[in-house]
Amino acid sequence: MAFVLSSQSTDPAESVETPIEDLPLPEGFTPLVGIKFCPPGGIYLLLFLWFLDNATDLFQVVTFVRHGDSGFAIFVAFFVTASILLVALVLVLTESDAITNRGGPIACKVLLSPFQAAMDSVERGKASMTWGWIMRAEQQIEAPGTGLVAPYGMVLVSQLTLFQALAACYGLYSSSKAIAAGRMENWSGSNPVEFHAVRPELFAAIQLWLLLASFGELALFAVVGRVLHPSVPIGLYLIAAGINIHTEEAKKSEVCCQSVFMVADSMFGVHANPTGLKEVNKDARTGPGWPAASFLLVRLVVLVCLCLLLDLPNGILPIASLARPMGQPVLEDEFLLPLRAACNVAWNCNAAIIAHQFENCTFDGVAEKSAGSTAFNAFVVAAAVVCVPLQFLITLGQLCFNSHYRLGTSNQQLHDEVKRKKAEIEAWSERHLDVLYPERVRRRLMQRDALLLDFE
Repeated sequence: MAFVLSSQSTDPAESVETPIEDLPLPEGFTPLVGIKFCPPGGIYLLLFLWFLDNATDLFQVVTFVRHGDSGFAIFVAFFVTASILLVALVLVLTESDAITNRGGPIACKVLLSPFQAAMDSVERGKASMTWGWIMRAEQQIEAPGTGLVAPYGMVLVSQLTLFQALAACYGLYSSSKAIAAGRMENWSGSNPVEFHAVRPELFAAIQLWLLLASFGELALFAVVGRVLHPSVPIGLYLIAAGINIHTEEAKKSEVCCQSVFMVADSMFGVHANPTGLKEVNKDARTGPGWPAASFLLVRLVVLVCLCLLLDLPNGILPIASLARPMGQPVLEDEFLLPLRAACNVAWNCNAAIIAHQFENCTFDGVAEKSAGSTAFNAFVVAAAVVCVPLQFLITLGQLCFNSHYRLGTSNQQLHDEVKRKKAEIEAWSERHLDVLYPERVRRRLMQRDALLLDFE
């Protein structure tokens, strides 16, 4: 390590060793950069995708309004607005001093804060607190709410354009990705970067599992909501929330609110954690994971069986949407028929492309559905068919062979590794900022000298 010693200055804050080289990168840690070609593509691409996610949600709101589904539009708009307002509130509370010091109005600064948070994160080499809150609001509030409601609402629309269907497919993927990232935040004890640094293979495997599971959950909700009624999966989520509350050993009221308003906790269970990384503080959740995991398996089996076996031409009750036809015939008409049509088109198009007969590669809707609605319904049911069995098998394997997942115990060895890695990354980040801004060192020395003078 090299240092520059300013020995000619009489200012005590100037006669300090100012670092000019970074510390060696902690093993396994990759600093955040602005732009890179390898996934995830740098923080500026993540910022662009964050704006794209919100724009996609707003586009889906407009789609619902244009098709007369104002209820779905209000529901999606509520979650988007709640997420944005939470971020704005946190920014005002945490950065008001900095905003005032820079001379800018708070409202303007809040609007520009995502860009500032991205630049601050690049300078630090790791996510700033502001960037963390922006991501957390999307992962914990917006993604679960819009991810459940928007796909279900879209499968009810029979005349989607191809562009609207593409936007709906991207919205389903982005919500699944955000839910998976939020769940990884919980399963890593709020230290996903450090967990990735110490166990990259395990991190990648769990991340893939969570993405597939989230995709399956959202797609299954859309299918079951259309084939039966949204009250069926919602009722099972409420039972899952009750299981979370029952198994919690300390703060049942907090777990109640958490399970009801954060749907992902009802999807996966509050206490079921395959890594054994739990936050070691007064707010840690304590309790076994097997009740929630076991009910997850039961819930998936029940929903699939109800869709395949029931036949209710007059619905459940003669009340509003509860009186619509439900069961296997609806599954056949709304999802399996579009799926078969999409598979046939894909097969025929592949043969046409090989034979250079592109005019034979066309895709029309089925029954009274447009091509966009047919394609989206086929995409949703295909996602459910692929991801739900994988979620079931992986969860069953974790339940049988992973004691941390089953019993809700802590993995102290892994926790210590993550804690040490966090200290290394914090030290590297602080040193990196000192190299970029030497005045930080002088400012700290001046503050220290002022404290010493006050003490004397």
